Amino acid sequence: MSVVKEHKEPLVMAWVGRDTPLRGDSQMAIGLAKLCAEMTGGRYVYVDEPMLKENFPKAKDYAEMESLAAKKFGTPDILIGNSEAAIACSAYFKGGPQIECTHIGETISRRYCQHGMVPHNVNDKVLAEEKQKFQAHYPQIKGPLVAVMVASYQCMQTDMIRDLQRIAENYDDITFVFCPNRRAKTDARDLASQMRYDLKTVFSNNTLKGYVRHLMKSTKARIIDVDYKQIENGYNPYLGLLASADHIIVSGHSYSMVSDALYMGKTVYIDWHREDYDKLIEDKHIVMAYELKKHETFPTVSKPRLDATRDVASYIASQYTAGRKVVL
Repeated sequence: MSVVKEHKEPLVMAWVGRDTPLRGDSQMAIGLAKLCAEMTGGRYVYVDEPMLKENFPKAKDYAEMESLAAKKFGTPDILIGNSEAAIACSAYFKGGPQIECTHIGETISRRYCQHGMVPHNVNDKVLAEEKQKFQAHYPQIKGPLVAVMVASYQCMQTDMIRDLQRIAENYDDITFVFCPNRRAKTDARDLASQMRYDLKTVFSNNTLKGYVRHLMKSTKARIIDVDYKQIENGYNPYLGLLASADHIIVSGHSYSMVSDALYMGKTVYIDWHREDYDKLIEDKHIVMAYELKKHETFPTVSKPRLDATRDVASYIASQYTAGRKVVL
């Protein structure tokens, strides 16, 4: 279905609602909406619960905040958000958005992204800023920096840590930074209860650092274990770590973490769900972590940057420009 558009600045809205902004799906919506606004010459508006509370402090409840926001900003031309929040808010917009995108992750991304990855909220300007912050926050880093992006501690295999230990022994200096996502924050406690008895003591404080240090005690490796509470309440090293890292490992299953890592333009190592990445493995963008057994040092090489956000945003912008009214 096509609609007749007036010549006006399109409104592109990322509606996160009550979801946490740190969640992968929220970051997908934010990054995708920003790029769609850029591609269409539009105005970008971001809506989440803190923003609503700040702007509409006299509202009697959350539903009234949403209604007031819809009246203030008007109906978006392009609405992007996670399914529950964006679908719920669309009822407030008379006539509905021209483009409504509420299933970003494994749905439209699989359909319109060249390499099957998901959108992200990453660009060169942000990476440069976050890299500078990261290096100021962690001045103790020496040698090559290995980013271990932890999607789930329960997926982390002792064999992989052993391989990292063996490789670390071949470096005079090397630093590993373990950075968890939202799902991984509770895994440490669960993993501690499942460990062999001889490792329970080093894991008694529910942090990964003791476990990894126990396994890598023969090396000179520096181990930095980021506490998720720090991410929620203070400094978030996630993007700065990716931007600074010489080598990147994603442990556990997270399309958003892998997609962010692939944007860095280098080999990404994974240890989970090989079957989801066959083409990327074939093209050597991704290497399975168990392949490290064959190497004395990290075999990381530069690769073309993969930008899922641009792939998906290009499709959305083309539908908007063509005047089509679609729900994705």
